[in-house]
Amino acid sequence: MKTDLKVLMLSASDSKGGAAKVAQYTAVGLRERGISVEMLVSDKQTDADWVSQLQSPQKNRLLGKIEHRAGVNSLNLATNRQYKQIFELASDDYDIVHLHDLPPRLNILDLAKILRRKNVVWTIHSMAPLTGNCVFSFGCDRWVQSCHDCPQFGTWPLVYFHRDASSWNWKAKKWAYASKKRFHVVGVSNWISQQIEKSILGQHHIHTIENPSWASDFFPVDKTQARLELGIPEDAFAIMFAVSGNHQDNRKGLDLIVSALQKIKIENAELWKKLFLLPTGIIDPSQELNSIVKGIPGLPPRHIHETATLRQYYGSADIIWHPSRADTSSMVGLEAQGCGTPMIAATVGGVPEVVEHGVSGLLIPPEDSDALAQATSEFFSDVKLQEKLKSGALAAAARKSPDRFIDETLQVYEQALRNA
Repeated sequence: MKTDLKVLMLSASDSKGGAAKVAQYTAVGLRERGISVEMLVSDKQTDADWVSQLQSPQKNRLLGKIEHRAGVNSLNLATNRQYKQIFELASDDYDIVHLHDLPPRLNILDLAKILRRKNVVWTIHSMAPLTGNCVFSFGCDRWVQSCHDCPQFGTWPLVYFHRDASSWNWKAKKWAYASKKRFHVVGVSNWISQQIEKSILGQHHIHTIENPSWASDFFPVDKTQARLELGIPEDAFAIMFAVSGNHQDNRKGLDLIVSALQKIKIENAELWKKLFLLPTGIIDPSQELNSIVKGIPGLPPRHIHETATLRQYYGSADIIWHPSRADTSSMVGLEAQGCGTPMIAATVGGVPEVVEHGVSGLLIPPEDSDALAQATSEFFSDVKLQEKLKSGALAAAARKSPDRFIDETLQVYEQALRNA
């Protein structure tokens, strides 16, 4: 491995969302090893001097109308090319370009240029790079051969497409990925790596590096003190859960949470009286969530940017609810485990690789609000189970250490440099 390695990291954000956090953890961990890392993002949230914000590209209005009518909005062919801007913001003598979630409006021609000209490592955080339209396929397998007749067309977030051009989008991505030299693709779980192997990225070098539980940010806190500072009753049954930024987006299972709460209210009055909700996430500005949780004791829904506050939330919660319909991994689960807080989660995607049933949390079938309510009642009625899962969560976090994460990342970089 080169001793003067230089890395350019490209991401949509430097801290907002799970993919952005992984990008940030990677950059911070590498810099702590003495490696030069610059990060370029479309949405800069931190004050790190090694992070630069990309200028928002301009869109040609006429081409934009044609692009919209054709339904190929996601290819961003109508936006200004950013390749030159990207590499003028950073020194051009870096060794590795590490892609995460791509910046919004990145022209696919620029993506193809990056993949062809640079030593690239691309960490895949969702199914978006593999499909013609969707972020997660939800059981559809058309993306394996060629997307067409998209079953999600016309539903959120694909409501803005004028026509279903999933086949064209898929073919354009396949062309862009057909680099003259094979680049390196990283899955954040075994599950997503298996999907990558079947996809248009399957021709490239594929690795699995499980996301870390970042020990310097997420660790156990004094629960009594944390609850006191947040205003949570000491004897409350506190449940934390994450929500999406749009009330139409049910991927994280907000509708299942609402149904489970209704079931608990009807069938377990004692538990219901002590429930205290901690909803977090990129909160929908429509205040739809406020109306849903109205009447149930808890803290107001909020997006938490500060790590110390988020750690307080995890440390104050007794359990995390995660009835997600699709996930490559679960950053919420990993962060909570670092704080010693177990999770009740649906068995989707890479989540079972984070949560081990009966050891570090409880797993329930997907789409099953009754199971979520039942598991919650069992958890709060069994003190021994609570202690067992808390210990198991801490042990799971220790196995997914930052050192292991950075070591494996450097191993992939070394292979990428050898293959250059």
